Amino acid sequence: MREHTIRLPLLIVAGLLSLLLAVPTVAREEKHEFYLYSPRDRSHARGAANVQPYVLTFPITVGQPGLVRVYGKVTRGRIKSKVQTAVGIRRKGEVRALLNTWLRPGHKSFQFRYAVDSEDLRKGGEFEIMLVNGSPLAADAPAVGGELLISYPVAGEETRRAQPLAMDLAIEGVG
Repeated sequence: MREHTIRLPLLIVAGLLSLLLAVPTVAREEKHEFYLYSPRDRSHARGAANVQPYVLTFPITVGQPGLVRVYGKVTRGRIKSKVQTAVGIRRKGEVRALLNTWLRPGHKSFQFRYAVDSEDLRKGGEFEIMLVNGSPLAADAPAVGGELLISYPVAGEETRRAQPLAMDLAIEGVG
């Protein structure tokens, strides 16, 4: 029993110290407007695929491990059924996406998260957020427009961080 009474205060002190010593991750947020147009028809090119997707890229450089968060909403036009529209992330200079998600017909918002680890940072930490449209849009809405918010961890930047509160545990004037 005596062993349990010693462990509890030690756990509480260790928990409080870990909260005080934790260094918060500094995140950069970028807000972009986008317009996705219909893909280019390449049926006239010999041996080429019929459609070349319309692709928008937004480069980011991640400075430390953490989450890359991408939030978007469609504010103009609409994603129609069977449209091959996706948002994803890839390493700069690579073709294959590390993670992507398809924009669903009728939905007005999308989001995804990608965890950057030390292996990603060893490879340079440079990524591209991509918006891809591989299917024609409606004739009455030649573009799908929206807003994109990208949040990612950075290192070595001066930003305003929340300061820890100094707690005063003294009790004055009781009674």
